[in-house]
Amino acid sequence: MIEVLVASAILTAVVSIMTMLYQSSLAAERRAEASLRSSTAIPFVIDVIRYQLRTEQEQQGEGVFQGLKYHWYAEVEKRERGYVHEDLLEDYPGLTERYVLWNVTLEFEGRPIISYKEFSW
Repeated sequence: MIEVLVASAILTAVVSIMTMLYQSSLAAERRAEASLRSSTAIPFVIDVIRYQLRTEQEQQGEGVFQGLKYHWYAEVEKRERGYVHEDLLEDYPGLTERYVLWNVTLEFEGRPIISYKEFSW
């Protein structure tokens, strides 16, 4: 009888340990999948932000990519003019602040904030 009691205690301990290991490996798999999903989404979202800064002149936006919600905003760090010959300044006044360096902040839902610089013209 004592042998059965000891064997069942050992079996219970082994099953408990295996259950905890299984649960922790599932949690690690979910975290790795979320990290991989956001890592693969970042270059595509940065391309969208670049397009919106350069063509649509947007300074903030939000969206969903691969099931991940994101929000971004940009602040002007520096504006520079492009080269325009002084005889043409009256014809091209819009080129006085042609180049812009932006500080962009990108926030994915449940992920750390990403800050980077973007150049547009």
